[in-house]
This record gives sequence, C-alpha cells and structure tokens, in this order.
Amino acid sequence: MPAAVAGRAKERPSAAWEGLPNPQSHRQKTRKCKLADDEMEKYSRREFIKAIAGGTALLASFSLPREVFAKLEQLMNGREFLGESFEEGISRLHRDVYEKENERFYVYVKKGQIVGWLNIEDAMSLDMGNSIDLLPLLLDAEVEAMHFVHTHPLALMDVDRLLPPEKLQKIRETQRSDFPLVPSAQDIATLARQKRFLAEKNLPQKLSHSVVDPAGQWTYDVDLANPHANILSRYQKPIKDGERISDEELLVMSPEESAQFRLSLEMLDQQKRFYHDGIGMTDEKLEALKRWAREQWGVSLEFSAHRK
Repeated sequence: MPAAVAGRAKERPSAAWEGLPNPQSHRQKTRKCKLADDEMEKYSRREFIKAIAGGTALLASFSLPREVFAKLEQLMNGREFLGESFEEGISRLHRDVYEKENERFYVYVKKGQIVGWLNIEDAMSLDMGNSIDLLPLLLDAEVEAMHFVHTHPLALMDVDRLLPPEKLQKIRETQRSDFPLVPSAQDIATLARQKRFLAEKNLPQKLSHSVVDPAGQWTYDVDLANPHANILSRYQKPIKDGERISDEELLVMSPEESAQFRLSLEMLDQQKRFYHDGIGMTDEKLEALKRWAREQWGVSLEFSAHRK
C-alpha cells in the first residue's frame, strides 16, 4: 500500500489552525523537541535558558488579535529560539547536514530588529499528522519574512545507498559534496498547502521555503495556477479523535494524495540523474531539473552551492 494511503488514517492536524501539515520530508522519523547533549554544551546555563524561553519571548513582540495570540502561545511556549542572522543559521544547518543523522526543522523570522530561528521539530511524527501552524504570525503587518528551512542530511544517502561507502566517507571528511538531495514531494506539497491557506485567510504571502543538503541550499516556490500544483495544495479535513474512517476512504487515494504520490516518484527519478554517472551536479542537469519542475508542476527551484 502506498505510504500516502497507509498514513492517512493516523493524521491528526492541529485543531487550532487546521489544514497545514508539518514542513518535513517523507523520511522524517518520530522525535522529541530537545537540544542534543553536544549542542547543550555549546550554551552557558544562562544562554540555554534564554534559548528555551525564546519562543514565548518572541511571540510577546507580535501585535496579534487576542484569540490568535492565545492559540500561538500554546504552540510556541518553551520553543528554542536562536538569535542568529539568516546566514549564521544556514551555516549551522550546513554543519548539521554532516554531523546529525536526523533532519532539522527551523523557521527564520524577521520583524524589524527581531531576527532569529525558531525550532519547530517537536511536532514531527512518522505519519506527518500534527501541525505547528505559525502562519497567523503574518497577521502582524511588521513581519517582513518567514522562511521555513530544513535539512536533508548526508545520512539519507547512506540509508538509500545512493553512493558507495568510500565516497560517502570522503564527503563526510571533507564536508563537501557535488551530489544533491533535492526537495521532496512532501516539501513541495507543504508549501503549496501553506500558500492556499494564506490565500484563504487573506494573509500576506511573506513566505519562503528552503532545504539545506550536502551540496548546497535549495530555495523553492510553487505557482498554484498550475493545475497539478493546485490539486497538490488541497488539504484534507482534520480527523477528530475517535472518528471512524471508512474502508473505502482508506483504500482509495484522494486526488491530492494521488498527485503527491506521483510527484514523489517523479522527484526520485529526477534525483537519480545526479547520481547515475558518478559525477553529481552539473549546470546542464540543474537546468534540466528546473525546466521540468517549472513546466510540469509549476515549481520554481533555485540552487546555491556551499562555498568551497
């Protein structure tokens, strides 16, 4: 049974802001939101407490309707917030690509003098059910940007056996790679659904998405005027606890599930083209990928390699 069908019965989107799945790839495993031991060592006790309290402190700086503030307070209470520039955060995530086995998930927020990275990892789950819906922050007119960034770590190449062990070891040692891990179908679907949500709620489209992988940084967007992207952007009605789903619903993919499953297969095929000759990224391969994504799915892709 396709993963998209098997996971559907377990999905439990947030009741507060229904409809937005978590920005995560289909490979993400269950994890709890916490700083790893080696990361905690980088903080003094005062800095650590400040980082953990940062999500609540960040929210206090926003001008929002009372009911929206209350719902977001539940989501952001106790979240790690790192007061780094965008470039500093990308550099940190670049290191994590090589040093961490799990994907990392952050959102960069910029509002005047307030800039930094909010950790959004704790809501991740195997079936991609729960959401942490931060988009109503955009009700504050002074918010200049929200940039969702996550990683595709080198460990995925090992799991998927994309490269020989000796080549992977060399990449790990040098922390440089010409072999990308492109945005997944789930990554693109998440952005599409977020853009639909923003349009339906009449919220400003001050939203960006990126993936940091061993080769560089992918920034992507999706045009909902494309018919395939429009289908992809539909989100399902939240399932209430105890609600029964019919066997027919479980066995038959919805149009949006079918579109995402097809895109997943096509994205995997596109990624293989960077590996089959053992060379990796070239300008010709990159341009072919960008052209295909734009014409077939209304997806725009931009790639910048890590500095050598």
